[in-house]
Amino acid sequence: MDIFKRLNAQGKTIIMVTHEPDIAAHASRRVTFRDGQIIDDTGFAAGFAGSRGEGVARASAGMETRTPEQEA
Repeated sequence: MDIFKRLNAQGKTIIMVTHEPDIAAHASRRVTFRDGQIIDDTGFAAGFAGSRGEGVARASAGMETRTPEQEA
């Protein structure tokens, strides 16, 4: 885990897939899937509020999304 933390501290994005809660606990963001659907996305909004990434995640989770143009 130390190497992942060092790489992330250098600005690298780390994507890890695990079934182990103790490993997932090291992540600053955790996306939980059940039956192919996103059921939880923790640590996401603070870092990406208002970005394109938020709309992608919301669409993947089956949530309503709006573009900045629709908001205006």
